[in-house]
Amino acid sequence: MIPKTAGKALSEEELRAYSKCSQLWYYGGKYKATELGQVVQTATEYWMAQRTRTSQLNYNLTLTKGVEIGMIKAEIRKKNLAAKADQIQNQAFLWMDYFFRQFRQDEYFPVSGPLPWRVQIGKTAIDLRFSGAFRTKKNQTLHIINFTPLTKRQDQLNDPLTHLKLYALEKLVKYHGQRPQAVLHLLWSPDSKQEKLGYDIILGENLDPKYLKMISAQVQQIEAGFHFPVVPCKSFSCEFKNRCFPGASGKKK
Repeated sequence: MIPKTAGKALSEEELRAYSKCSQLWYYGGKYKATELGQVVQTATEYWMAQRTRTSQLNYNLTLTKGVEIGMIKAEIRKKNLAAKADQIQNQAFLWMDYFFRQFRQDEYFPVSGPLPWRVQIGKTAIDLRFSGAFRTKKNQTLHIINFTPLTKRQDQLNDPLTHLKLYALEKLVKYHGQRPQAVLHLLWSPDSKQEKLGYDIILGENLDPKYLKMISAQVQQIEAGFHFPVVPCKSFSCEFKNRCFPGASGKKK
């Protein structure tokens, strides 16, 4: 049987949507990062791309320009009042300044800006994306920057795609003794109660095979065209709720 994914690759956004609700994936829905998360991801990828080209950067100017590009791409000033837009811009700059100052130039050097990476699960190709990479000068350990639209630390650490990326890094980085092959820097969108992005790290040795089996099972279901709405649906804000359950308001009463 020809799989439903024949001739195309799944993006990590599509696979994450299927993990949440197969019907959400079927309708073309995706997880969406918060506005702050969108701005910081775009700005981070811009900064990393510029930093890999030259070490002679004006640090503050490059950060500022990256944030401005992120604001434009996410249409922050079109969607928000001026005060809210300024708040997002300031938060993005301060958070990025905090994050990048951890990678001192005498200890780390950038090796990549945004990095697409393709893995094969079953009969389906899956396109992953890393936002940038540093390597330590002493141990040559690879430090990968990774964003997701998830909003809680526990969801981030238990996200099957996090472990799929660790699996991909095992193939990318050769084993070299007692030192970790790679460190995945996890950056995720804040929920409404947070004012800054979530941040944690996970090592390649923390790869949990059970998540790879979970993804493999989900990919098999996608290949078979299997999808159904989750009952009861707890996503009151889902834009497809009325299509799954005709007559539903889509809003919490």
